[in-house]
Amino acid sequence: MTHESDVMLPISASDEYYDLGLFGRKITTSNPHAQTWFNRGLSWVYAFNHIEGAYCFEQAIAHDPSCAIAYWGLAYALGPNYNKPWECFDYEDLKACMKRAYEASCKAKEHANDATPIEQGLIGAIQSRFQSAAPPTPSEQLAVNRGYATAMEPVYRSFGDDLDVAVLYADALMNQTPWALWDLFTGKPNPKAATMEVKQVLERALAQQVSDKHPGLLHLYIHYIEMSPNPELGVNAADQLRDLMPDAGHIHHMPTHLDILIGDWRRSIASNYKATLADDKYVRRNGPYNFYTFYRLHNYHSLIHAAMFSGKLNMALDAVARMEASVPEDVLRIKSPPMADWLEYFMSVRLHVMVRFGMWEELKQMRLPVDSQLYRVTTATTHYAKGVAYAATGDVDRALEQRELFQQTCTLVPETRRAYNSKCTQTLAVAAAMLDGEIEYRRQNYATAFEHLRKSIALDDKLPYSEPWSWMQPTRHAYAALLLEQGDLEEAAKVYRADLGLDDSLIRPRRHPNNVWSLQGYHECLTRLGRMEEAAVVEPGTKPHILEPSPSQILYNAEYDEVNRTLQPAGAQRLRESSFAWIRSLFQHGLTTPDNLYTLVTSIIINDLGKSPTLAADLQRETATETGPQAKPNHDLILYLVVRQAPHLIPCLERVPPLPPGSSHPRHRARSRIQFRTDGPGRVSAR
Repeated sequence: MTHESDVMLPISASDEYYDLGLFGRKITTSNPHAQTWFNRGLSWVYAFNHIEGAYCFEQAIAHDPSCAIAYWGLAYALGPNYNKPWECFDYEDLKACMKRAYEASCKAKEHANDATPIEQGLIGAIQSRFQSAAPPTPSEQLAVNRGYATAMEPVYRSFGDDLDVAVLYADALMNQTPWALWDLFTGKPNPKAATMEVKQVLERALAQQVSDKHPGLLHLYIHYIEMSPNPELGVNAADQLRDLMPDAGHIHHMPTHLDILIGDWRRSIASNYKATLADDKYVRRNGPYNFYTFYRLHNYHSLIHAAMFSGKLNMALDAVARMEASVPEDVLRIKSPPMADWLEYFMSVRLHVMVRFGMWEELKQMRLPVDSQLYRVTTATTHYAKGVAYAATGDVDRALEQRELFQQTCTLVPETRRAYNSKCTQTLAVAAAMLDGEIEYRRQNYATAFEHLRKSIALDDKLPYSEPWSWMQPTRHAYAALLLEQGDLEEAAKVYRADLGLDDSLIRPRRHPNNVWSLQGYHECLTRLGRMEEAAVVEPGTKPHILEPSPSQILYNAEYDEVNRTLQPAGAQRLRESSFAWIRSLFQHGLTTPDNLYTLVTSIIINDLGKSPTLAADLQRETATETGPQAKPNHDLILYLVVRQAPHLIPCLERVPPLPPGSSHPRHRARSRIQFRTDGPGRVSAR
């Protein structure tokens, strides 16, 4: 594959190359070409193009064979990473990479005497990752990961203000449990992961003035935050990363991991389109016969995904055509790494687009792949899609024939075929339940049909996390649409509402804010139910609500935990029509003076301080005061008790600005009609 020759001839750094922006790191070398090539290598590995990064480090070595840190970079680039951990290497690939990485790490150590202390620290730590040329066995890989993270810790303790050291330490911690920093179902950090350590390292680094120009730091922060309960907290980092490396497709793409979680589909389309253009430039220069092709297809897939959720058929099909044309079939035939296992899934994406947009007649005419042995996932998916098409047009007999063929071909799909973090056998199990539901629905066996569709939802929800998800059409969409067709408006509305993320019934990554399919379905449900005011809010075509962080979330980052005021266990009254009537009356009759309005606004702002996840613990430690259930404390009560019993815990209360000119002295604020009062244990309200 590309750039793996034994002899590397030096190429001038002034020759035409990719535009990677301005990022760089001063290293121990007197050769300006070695310095430039090292900067490029480090930029590429931060952009997860490890193949090109390794090539650049080899160029740095070719220009300065005594550059110790360039050998370190080569070893680092060849090793495991967040998207390709040890277990994702095939044996031949792992054996070749380990040999090269071990030799590079030894060379780095050999030349380390002239390196800076930071470089020596990094070189020393990488030795624990590559202790010999022999590949670590599966039972040894976890220990190697832990050993490397442990070796990086003292480097970070000594040089924690160095952003590269911080990023590399966070990377070492994250790679102990890739894609498992959070428990998706509880929203809490995975107890087996170093999630909180990663948080501390990354957020300390982000607080530095130059952090907004560091591609590795911003990239890793997105991966850290995306599976958390509050991915919107990473939007600022995502926006700083966007366009930071003009010719690095994956850097354009990465912010869209958060775009789709907050429902910003248009921005996801724009950034992923830029990613594909940058990738086109890369493939023209380097060809498709390299592992970065996986990342290229991921960027195309993300563009298609966003186009589908926006209802843009032509855009999705155009991206599919470009994606398919960029992958010659012989790329899939590469044995090591086994590219068919990594890439063949993407060849089935066209079928998902056609099902999504109801292209039934075109699907009926769709030809099967010529080489069904190579395209096993695509062959099975073709039978699934044809089965859905025949069922949707009332030809149940032909649908049953396709289901039988689908079931037969599914048995031939190897367990090694991947759809990101899922196995293709897992995604095809979702397809099987979907197809069963579609067929039974057209047989008018509605109860059985909905049972199958609920099974498909359960299987879909159990798929390992990825962005985009490996199953491209949310199973709830078909379920809700058929419920709506049967007139079960309340249940359909409930499903659509959950899919849109308008309640907390689904885990955070399973919500799809602002997607056109659920907006249209939910709007129709509400309209037919006569709930016209609600329908007007979600009517397709209205300005989408893009979820962005509140001031409290910005202040507390991932520790922020909002109290859901609609839940009785949270200690708050459920909002009713009378509640809104009271609010209207308050604004019409209660806020009659500037003092009143000022007190209300100030109280609302200060009230957010009570949401501090540590404030309750500090209060209880100092005053032995109980503040309610630990999981969902009443933040109003916490704030009230702190003000009364331990005001030093919130020093900023002493800096509350004065009242507007002409208003009464602050000590007279208690005369305002808006005052805090206690309503018994666990309750604070206003009057």
